[in-house]
Amino acid sequence: MRLNDVPVAYKIYAASALFALSVLFVQLFLIVNIQESSAIIEEQTTYVDVQMEAVDSQNTQLIQQNKLLKNLEISNGISHDFSEMRYWLYDLSVSWLNESEENAGSSRDHMLAKLTKFQTIDASLANELKGNVILYEEKMLAAVDAYVDENRVLGNSRLSQARDIGTSIEQRLNNYLTQAHTATQSSGDSVKQASEAVGVAGEQLRDAAQRVNKTNQGLLVLSFIMLVVVAVIGVAFSLLLRRAIIPALKGMKSAIEDIDRDSDLTGRIPVGGKVEFGTTASAINHMLGQFQNIVSLVLEATNTLDNSVSQTAASMSNTRSSVNRQRSETEQVATAINEMSATINEVAKNASDAAGTAKQADDAAIEGKQVVDATLRLPARQNSKRSLPKRLIRKLLILVILPTKHRWMLTKLPPPVPI
Repeated sequence: MRLNDVPVAYKIYAASALFALSVLFVQLFLIVNIQESSAIIEEQTTYVDVQMEAVDSQNTQLIQQNKLLKNLEISNGISHDFSEMRYWLYDLSVSWLNESEENAGSSRDHMLAKLTKFQTIDASLANELKGNVILYEEKMLAAVDAYVDENRVLGNSRLSQARDIGTSIEQRLNNYLTQAHTATQSSGDSVKQASEAVGVAGEQLRDAAQRVNKTNQGLLVLSFIMLVVVAVIGVAFSLLLRRAIIPALKGMKSAIEDIDRDSDLTGRIPVGGKVEFGTTASAINHMLGQFQNIVSLVLEATNTLDNSVSQTAASMSNTRSSVNRQRSETEQVATAINEMSATINEVAKNASDAAGTAKQADDAAIEGKQVVDATLRLPARQNSKRSLPKRLIRKLLILVILPTKHRWMLTKLPPPVPI
């Protein structure tokens, strides 16, 4: 089977499946790499947490170390001030100089001030040292007073007591300084360990960051490759569809434009294969054939209708002549009817007049009859006049009674009844 014989739908399905597989592969690869990146990021988070804990520990150790160093500094200051105070008091016991006494007092004040600060560190030791320092000063000043009074025995005794108290103070300070040095050294070791932990966590974090960077670079390269692949597939798919669709569409468009331009229903679209466009072209050709048959039938019907219209026009012409003739005759009949109506009206009028005249004649006849009867019954003196004919008398009476225009009725009167 040639590629052109494959239906366009199958080509689209195949291209869509290929594109879907490509996208699926990219998605799977991205999911795997994203999971690896997520694991590395979680590892980085762990390293960051460890580093933060190490930093917090380092900060704590540094704070503790600073505190211990400050305590050590105060302790060293107390020890230094006590040494100076003891020196000036010993010098005072020998030289009896006011300057030595003043310097001893100044050292004592400095030491007491530092002991006041030291109370925040170790109040018990500070109070103990403060009491011993005051007692030590009292013993030393008592020894100086004994020496001034030239009481060597008492002076030596007070000096020996002061020396014991000073030794005790110095021992307590040395013990504390030793402990402070040990604690400071231990804090320094802890700070060093915390720094090393921070460094190790930083190295691990840097290694994880490098792996994430490497993974991201791989994803970037893969994304670029898949972009090229998808672009190639898209271009190939477009060219395939163009080759499968555009020529057929152009052929159909050209054939349809020719049919439309020439108004020729006998034209047909070339059928190029058995795929969708070939089926569409066959369907359009079949439709054009049906249109051609319908147009032929319509043309025949139009011709028949034209003939029928011509015959109808001739019939209408004859009908119009008949109608004109009938209208003329109708007008004549109407004229005759009008004349007849006038005549009838005249006859009716004459009949009415005749009826009135007849009534008058009837009345006149009755009256004439009465006159005649009266005349017939006259006395004998009128018998000589009976020789006149009764018909003549009757006519005379009627001529006297009837109007002139109704005297024609005399000819219609019945003959007289013999008396």
